[in-house]
Amino acid sequence: MPLIVGGKDLLEGNLVDVIPDWRPRTGIFHAVFPSRRGLLPAIRTFLDFLEESVDEVD
Repeated sequence: MPLIVGGKDLLEGNLVDVIPDWRPRTGIFHAVFPSRRGLLPAIRTFLDFLEESVDEVD
C-alpha cells in the first residue's frame, strides 16, 4: 500500500508493516481512463498535479 494511502494509519499504529525492508519501485503511478482522445481538461490537470506532487508526499 502506498504511503499516500496508508501512511497516516501506519504512523498511528492502526496498520503494521509486515515486510519492513521492502520498498516498491519509485516513479510508477497508474491512471486508467477511456482514451486520450476523450481526455477532459480536468483529468489532464489532475494527472499533471499527481505527477508533480507524488514525490513530495512519498
